[in-house]
Amino acid sequence: MFSYVCFLRVEEGFLLDVKKLREHQSRAGGITWLSLIGTVKGVKGMHPYLLWSVPCIRTSINVEAWRDKLLRVHQHFGRKDGPAICDDNGFLMRTRYMNEIRWEIMEELYLEDPDLFPNSITSAEDTRIKI
Repeated sequence: MFSYVCFLRVEEGFLLDVKKLREHQSRAGGITWLSLIGTVKGVKGMHPYLLWSVPCIRTSINVEAWRDKLLRVHQHFGRKDGPAICDDNGFLMRTRYMNEIRWEIMEELYLEDPDLFPNSITSAEDTRIKI
């Protein structure tokens, strides 16, 4: 969601930082701040970045609420810093792992309600091949 709203490249969405997100959690001037640490938009080296977003976009994606939910999850697990998009152990999550989770969810959704999918999808396996 953060990558979509802020036009981040795939790998850039994984650079969200828990400590910096928390430091910039208060909204100033109606803007929601998202903090990244790493290499963004081809700039060389590791740097902190502050990206701004409106709190809620027209399609009803509530950026601020999702950021705050993400921070609550980290607080629940006692994480004060590190990557915000991480596995259960707090390590940076990889795109390949995220894709696998997405495929599993798509398969489960198909099994629960195949009518949600186009007619060309005729099995749970098709969700991996055709979507």
